[in-house]
Amino acid sequence: MENTRRRVRDLIVAVVTLASFASLVQAQSRTEITTSDTAVRPENLTSSKDGTVYFGSTAKGTIYRAAPGAARAEPWILASVTGLTNTLGVLADDKTNTLWVCQNQTGGRDGAPVAGQTALRSFDLRSGAVKDTYPFCPAPASATTSLCQRMAAPTSLNRFAVGSTGCGPAPPRSRSGSPISSWM
Repeated sequence: MENTRRRVRDLIVAVVTLASFASLVQAQSRTEITTSDTAVRPENLTSSKDGTVYFGSTAKGTIYRAAPGAARAEPWILASVTGLTNTLGVLADDKTNTLWVCQNQTGGRDGAPVAGQTALRSFDLRSGAVKDTYPFCPAPASATTSLCQRMAAPTSLNRFAVGSTGCGPAPPRSRSGSPISSWM
């Protein structure tokens, strides 16, 4: 039963993730985006309806942004200002003017100290200002850290998913205050 639930959940996340890339494919004709920053190690990307592309850095935690049609992304939401660490997933939500970011702890391997916090973070899509943080609970004894990996939301935004190991954050609430109906 648990295995079937996990497969269904993974299938839903995969379908919604592929659907979220449709706007990127339609909005852009550029084939490459570069950055002048070094050792970025980009992970995951998303775009807003106007064609702006966003991606995170697993090495620096910074979020990069490329303006519509631009071939170069610039550092936008700085890890040094916001405390971001090891960003693995990003999702632009035009309807709520939110950039959702999966932030993860660093360290914990081979005796390295754990730094940062695993959490789902939200930022203003236009200004980059911090909106909120939804911390994950501590990792179970069988895991080194909790992990926030990816997100997906259908166009209705009635459902929201976070792929994670360990345990995820408490379900966020919509702007109206009602819980978002599905949280994985």
